[in-house]
Amino acid sequence: MPLSTAADTLAGRVRCACIDIGSNTTRLLVADCSRHGLTEVLQQRAFTRLGRGLDATGRIAGDKIAAVAGEVAGQAAAARELGTAWIRIVATAAVRAATNRAELCAAVRDASG
Repeated sequence: MPLSTAADTLAGRVRCACIDIGSNTTRLLVADCSRHGLTEVLQQRAFTRLGRGLDATGRIAGDKIAAVAGEVAGQAAAARELGTAWIRIVATAAVRAATNRAELCAAVRDASG
């Protein structure tokens, strides 16, 4: 069900999604956005425990990278099935501080499109 209809455009509504990669969970929020605020359509949470995958050197373990990339791909697919106009993926400090954060970002990009 695509959201991009003439009625939605005239009403100023757009369906958007955000995926938040955190230290413990990876969360999806799909919402209809308008000048009046957000109306939640779908919310998901998966316990990926990315922070536990960091080793002493600050690297994210390969199995954690694969697990998070797979979870994000599934969440992105769920958002697309609901007709989102765009998906934003953000990451917590654990990812930003990781020495191999680019590897995680590439895996997420490759898995989720």
